[in-house]
Amino acid sequence: MAGVSKHECCRGAESAFGVEGLEPRRLLAGFVGIGFDRAGTTVDAIIVEGDATPSGLASGQFFVSGTSGRSTGTALAREWVEQRDGGGLFLRPSIGTDGRDIEIGANFWSANGFSAGWYAGVDTAPGVGQLQYMISRPTAATQTDLAGNWAWTSFQWNPTTGVATVLNGTLSISGNFIVWFATAIGAPPVARTTEITTSDSKGGFLTSRGEHVYLSGDMSVLLTVDMRESDGDLFIGIATRADTSATVAEVAGGYRFGIAAASVAAQQLFNTGTAGIGAQFLDLRGNGTAVVYGLADYDAGDLSGGVAGTWTLSGSTVVLRLTGSPAEVQFTVALNGSTLTPFAMISQQGVQSRVAGIATRAAPASAPAPTLLGSDAIIAAGSGRPLAYVLRSDGVWRAIDLIAASGGGVPQTKPSTQIVMWTDPKDGLQYVASATLDGLYLYREGADRQWTVRNLTTEISGSQVILNGITQFVSRDNARQVTIAGLAADGDLVMYRQTGASTGGNYAYSFNDVADEFLRPLGRQMPAFVGGLVSYVTPWNGQNIAGLNASGQIEVIWNSARTQGYWVLSNLSNITGAPPFTGGLTVYQTRWSGINIVGVNGTGQVVTTWWIPRFAGFWATSNLTTIASGPLLAGESVVAFHTPDGGLNIAGIKSNGEVTLYWWVPNSDNTWKIRELTQGDTDLVPRPTGELRAQVFADGSVNIFGRATDRSLIRAFWEPTLHPDNWLIQNVSSISI
Repeated sequence: MAGVSKHECCRGAESAFGVEGLEPRRLLAGFVGIGFDRAGTTVDAIIVEGDATPSGLASGQFFVSGTSGRSTGTALAREWVEQRDGGGLFLRPSIGTDGRDIEIGANFWSANGFSAGWYAGVDTAPGVGQLQYMISRPTAATQTDLAGNWAWTSFQWNPTTGVATVLNGTLSISGNFIVWFATAIGAPPVARTTEITTSDSKGGFLTSRGEHVYLSGDMSVLLTVDMRESDGDLFIGIATRADTSATVAEVAGGYRFGIAAASVAAQQLFNTGTAGIGAQFLDLRGNGTAVVYGLADYDAGDLSGGVAGTWTLSGSTVVLRLTGSPAEVQFTVALNGSTLTPFAMISQQGVQSRVAGIATRAAPASAPAPTLLGSDAIIAAGSGRPLAYVLRSDGVWRAIDLIAASGGGVPQTKPSTQIVMWTDPKDGLQYVASATLDGLYLYREGADRQWTVRNLTTEISGSQVILNGITQFVSRDNARQVTIAGLAADGDLVMYRQTGASTGGNYAYSFNDVADEFLRPLGRQMPAFVGGLVSYVTPWNGQNIAGLNASGQIEVIWNSARTQGYWVLSNLSNITGAPPFTGGLTVYQTRWSGINIVGVNGTGQVVTTWWIPRFAGFWATSNLTTIASGPLLAGESVVAFHTPDGGLNIAGIKSNGEVTLYWWVPNSDNTWKIRELTQGDTDLVPRPTGELRAQVFADGSVNIFGRATDRSLIRAFWEPTLHPDNWLIQNVSSISI
């Protein structure tokens, strides 16, 4: 084995990238991690008790073993519980450390179908590493939930010498008492009874001997840990209820196996080195064959080093044997259908020994299908390939190369120049429009999560390519039809609009040159727009596309029921007397049907041109920088949005590169305020530059996206579980899979 489950309003998207959000994600529960941290012969037992935000930001306490028990605890700094595809898990940085050279793990969130998982972090220095067993915590649990017999494996060591051994046996729990029994090879057995003296409502228990016991969120796994060095030993353990009626079909599947090896034989078999920490992927196939991979290799897609074997099932015991060797490992099958716990082994040399750890099913049968939370599309630096970043309720960002993912059809052959992404409310599917020199490519993710592509420009005779200012909107009438608009090579505003018909499951589109068909016949000239365009649709289905002309004036091309669908042109700057703007525009609408067009004047002050229904045909202008004594912003960066509570927000980038927010909420003191979003946050994440985009999830979480100088996708965000001033920042490109 060398190599490292039975049961179950935002700114219109434009040239750089587009943003779309959907339903709220599932809130993650509290969690516990128990483990050991080794540095040579010094081995500490550790406990982490915490909670995580939906994006995985962990807060809580970190405890270390001591003479009379665990330490008083230290607060976790900005730690991340980062879920990965295929049941993977990372902690950023390693909890209780400054980060490890090699990190790997298995998902443990019961809400996502995982009963228990693990984390391993190993340094390149010999004998240095950390292993944790991890579970999510129940919202309510009592001692009654512990009652019964549990199969238990314990990794135990001497706190002075660091010498370790593995024991396996049972925990028998009745009332307030736990009977511990386990045996080892070449070490004294464990046989004692302790009383539960303390408990909490989240499945945490303390015994008279100082042992900590934690129950998993689905009540199927127990974690045990001894933090009292004066007893002469420390241990971490895992216990499950054995499934004596398991079948081969139920057990077969892939498992992420975290290993705690105490003996030399175990360290050699699992290639753990003196740290005693290993990680493998077990592919247990339904025909009784098996392949074992180093987990890091498996995650990287390298299957060349797999070791073949066979496996059998007898009662609740799985025996995995390597081909051409006496080596084998025995596991207990847990009743939860997603956990295997190792307890005995034979090395390649035929030496019998014990091993501890946990094997977590990579994709438990009970895992709920993750739902879409939000997505973002960008153009890859250098290649010009369209990329979609998708976040689902399992907390994993996935990067999708749309050309590779769509395959066949009419493949995009030229680089993208503009991109926009949205979800069509009629079918709930994600779409990306990628503008290129040879057409407008429309990508669609089907209900089966397979992407397809078509070229609207080649489909529609006489249509033109969009070169600049791409934007997209959805009508607010019953038809809910999508429009993709932008500027053609001659500067005319052109549109691809859904007709209401469909062919072969695809929505049909028509094409319009707005300047030729609507403006010039009335003697109006097409404005020479500078920079991007912004689109918005009013509650009465007034459809608007706005931009700045060369003089910095706001020009709006719009239609409504009053114009009978005819597109007309208005210069709002002439109507309102607004000062010239620079850089770009953004729009937000209020829940009282107000329209606010926001930009930056020549000195960087934030100015809004706004309208409310009682103004009739009049508009007003306000200088928010003066009103709020706010900072100056880069014009191209400003983005406006509103929150479910009626809050109005304008974000942008200051001269020092940090993202800041102008904000106002109703029913307060009715004044605009300033909030710093990224200033003082970690310098390890680069700051966005250029234009920003905003997205508000249905649960009230707020996301602001931008591109760093290296073109990576940066996300500044806030979630309702956080303090209003506690915004976070992530490099989505670096954490996506």
